[in-house]
Amino acid sequence: MTVNATGTERRFIREIVFYPPSTEIILDRPLNWRHFAGQASDDPSTPLLVSARVVLLSRSIVITTEEASTGADRFPDPERGVPEPGHGGDWFGHHMVISGSSYVSMSWVQFAHGGQDGRGTLGQLARFPALRIYQPSSYTRVLPRPYIDSVVFSNSYVGGIELIGRWGLDLLNCVFCETRGRAVNAGTDMGGVFVINNLALDSRPEPPPLVPVSNPTYEPSAVFQFQARPVVFSGNLVAGCPDIGILMRPYTCEEVEQDTGELDVNEVHSCVIGFFVLRSCTADGGGPASCPGSLDCVHLQKMKAWKNAHVGILFVDHPSNMVISDVVVFDNHIGITGNFHREIGDMAHTFLLRDSKARAK
Repeated sequence: MTVNATGTERRFIREIVFYPPSTEIILDRPLNWRHFAGQASDDPSTPLLVSARVVLLSRSIVITTEEASTGADRFPDPERGVPEPGHGGDWFGHHMVISGSSYVSMSWVQFAHGGQDGRGTLGQLARFPALRIYQPSSYTRVLPRPYIDSVVFSNSYVGGIELIGRWGLDLLNCVFCETRGRAVNAGTDMGGVFVINNLALDSRPEPPPLVPVSNPTYEPSAVFQFQARPVVFSGNLVAGCPDIGILMRPYTCEEVEQDTGELDVNEVHSCVIGFFVLRSCTADGGGPASCPGSLDCVHLQKMKAWKNAHVGILFVDHPSNMVISDVVVFDNHIGITGNFHREIGDMAHTFLLRDSKARAK
């Protein structure tokens, strides 16, 4: 693995030796970085615990492509000196589309070097992530949500999973390693989505377009990018990315009060922005009139953001009242910041921060 700012390292297991009741795992070469886990604060009154993740990327079933299986040096990766794909009509990688009238369940599978970016035989440009889940708006049959559990997406070239349509998704215990682009991307009309205990590590920038844009503009790109609220979003971790860790819409105060389930903390570290929180509704304008009813109060909870280069938790142009609870931010340039967009003369706005911890380092 190349040197990177997140300290993520990939190694091969050379041997496993059993010494009951313990086990020794021998790697192919030593680690280059110190991987700390434990108490990150010298103040016992405000403990700040961090952990190091160790994950197994290989699976018994591997979906890959000929370029990757015949030699990693042939597979395109500009950061390793291998040119971008697509030029000269060459196609690299692979992609899978889930769409139709069947129930989909997938577990313990590895997508290696998925995604395609290139020019077809007729000259058309196309970009596909490793996996696209698509349900046409004209399809009215009710089907169970696709179920994806313990799947590894390694070295996805133009994103990991893209969700189009209202089919929904159960995404549990999956790993996204060295994804170029978004690990998960879902729009405003995505159906019931449950995202639980997933890990995205060492994410990379999305490849530039094959045809340069004359006047390029910045488009926010998040590792987990949701334009609507998942039904459950819990226990997910983003470890290293070039832009935003998690882009999300907040849950309403009413939804949080009615939720009796036990949620785990969502965590982001080593990105530019940890959490980018959109407004609760998609309407334009400021004040309660733009996000009426229950959308006029939002609640952010169970977040941990640390060692992000700019902001741990950022919210912009929020028209709603806001509650933030059970949040931990430390060692970011800015811990929590944002601004509100209210109607002129509106003095009823409230902001509450409670049961949270903020430390400089």
